[in-house]
Amino acid sequence: MTSTLRISKSISDLGLADAVKSIFGESETTALLYGSGTICIGVSCGAEFVSDRTTVDLSDIYQADVFVGPMTLNWRRTAGQSGTAVLLSHGETPAQEAVSGWNAADSVDHAFCIDQQHLIWGKPDVRDGRWTRLSAARIGGLHVPLSVPSEHKAIVRSKAWFRPLPEACGNPQFVGHSWGPFDVIAMQAKGSA
Repeated sequence: MTSTLRISKSISDLGLADAVKSIFGESETTALLYGSGTICIGVSCGAEFVSDRTTVDLSDIYQADVFVGPMTLNWRRTAGQSGTAVLLSHGETPAQEAVSGWNAADSVDHAFCIDQQHLIWGKPDVRDGRWTRLSAARIGGLHVPLSVPSEHKAIVRSKAWFRPLPEACGNPQFVGHSWGPFDVIAMQAKGSA
């Protein structure tokens, strides 16, 4: 599948909450949040992230991939509470130029992607409204923002984006990764093919 992928210019010295709010406003987003000693999945409406109804302390987060629909904001901490952010969008998305300060640096017309799905390890053991806690021995637990029935697994979908490089005999160059959405799949019974 080929598509047009738009990549914004990177913006530096921007806090995570400010980056999210400048792109998505008060729209609900989902994020993969990486901190020292923790990985969590959070949901935000504006500048605050919540995981299983608990506010996430952003001061410990060093990397975040925030997504909604076909847009993914990649943020990496560089110093203090500031970081560098880049927005990737594909398909029928609003023009990035319409989002203040997020001008497209690159538009890849013949980008191609590899659709992927990532299994989130663990069996559903606690469901409370929108959140399900997935747990496994020696791994611990992780809350996901969807209801996962028994005998099912949670996955998150992603796209790995590439562009052909004519000067390298058409070999592909990795461009970026976009995330979302989360989904539920049925577990295959043991012993069945």
